[in-house]
Amino acid sequence: MTDSSYVQLDDLKEYLDVTDNLDDPMLSDLIKDVNQEIEIRMLPFADSLPLTGAYFQQAKRAGAFYVVSCWKQEHNNSEAAKSYMEKFESKMEMLIKALEAIPTERTDTVVYAPEYKSEPLRSRERFFD
Repeated sequence: MTDSSYVQLDDLKEYLDVTDNLDDPMLSDLIKDVNQEIEIRMLPFADSLPLTGAYFQQAKRAGAFYVVSCWKQEHNNSEAAKSYMEKFESKMEMLIKALEAIPTERTDTVVYAPEYKSEPLRSRERFFD
């Protein structure tokens, strides 16, 4: 596994509009769990790790949705928690589809067959002569 931090505390606090440090330990634990969850889901795509560019941004966004979902659940807002979890799953599904589309060294090569020219059957020639 790589040591990628998809979700970071400062970014998340800004997203949640949390200004104090009271919930930092709980948020830090959630962030650690979410980062590990994303890493585990990315294991089948080891050739693409660590994620970069748009893939990394997609994973960061998905991770933020997951943490916000857990946060909302902790603060008794189960409807919002469910909504954010659906957003997380949707983002992860899109990310996985995108990573599956990237050719790797393990991708099977496509065989190109040259054009085949057939000759008339000899037995048919006898009937038409």
